[in-house]
Amino acid sequence: LAAVASTDLAVVSPAAIRPGHDGGARDAAAAGIPLRVPVQTQEWSGGDVSLAVLYPPASVANASTSIEINDSSVTLAIRAGPLTVLALGDLEKGGQEVLARILGGPVVVDLVKVAHHGSASQSRALAGLITARVAAISVGAGNPYGHPAPETKALYAARALAVLTTEECGDIALGDSAVASGCPASVAG
Repeated sequence: LAAVASTDLAVVSPAAIRPGHDGGARDAAAAGIPLRVPVQTQEWSGGDVSLAVLYPPASVANASTSIEINDSSVTLAIRAGPLTVLALGDLEKGGQEVLARILGGPVVVDLVKVAHHGSASQSRALAGLITARVAAISVGAGNPYGHPAPETKALYAARALAVLTTEECGDIALGDSAVASGCPASVAG
């Protein structure tokens, strides 16, 4: 699968524009890509794609520790044609628990992008609200953090038909009725 896309806007967390934490935002700005810090409940749409900001609340604007910075991560509900995605960013367990309270009830999506590269810092309350066709974990091979945690894969295996990692599968693409990836059959099942 090869796709070419242009970037017209970078939506970044409040922490991403603070000096010392602004690497990606600085790179985007240097490339001439406008930056926007979203407001919770803000929505965008174009064509058959819509995005809704579920998190972060304004209260995370002064994040300074690594956990606070992760918990200022932008979380999106995305609809692309008939497909639905819940993208949990880098949220830590505390941020995930706040999000679970914001959601307030069950969420059924085609794909959930598991928080924080599948780290062990996961909220059972949030995971318990989610039912998905695919739980995708974006994680680099051989990362020094031990991500994804086996308990996180097991947690989402109870909530999704398949748990796929970019470490094992490379790119993961979801279509109306199929998942395309480089996963070995033993992983993709």
